[in-house]
Amino acid sequence: MSTWLYGIGLWTAQHRRSVVAAWLAAAIVLVGLNHVVGASNVDNFRVPGAQSQAATDLLKARFPERSGATAMVVFHVSSGSLTDPGHAEVVARTIEAL
Repeated sequence: MSTWLYGIGLWTAQHRRSVVAAWLAAAIVLVGLNHVVGASNVDNFRVPGAQSQAATDLLKARFPERSGATAMVVFHVSSGSLTDPGHAEVVARTIEAL
């Protein structure tokens, strides 16, 4: 097995431009195939029978202007903690603005 892998590595090193070209061609072909035969994106997240779905449907019926509002917000600090006074104030202002 190691002799076979050595042979592949040696051939790849000796033909590096061909290997890079082959990988690029394969990537282009796969991206093209994905656009031609790939499935469409689905953004329908209904869960029939769930309480949250009933709440979403009720919100849509009574407050249609607010019914599609969903968001995921992630906070990250490079040092310290999100609960530090300076960071917590920024988080609170951001949430209030949302």
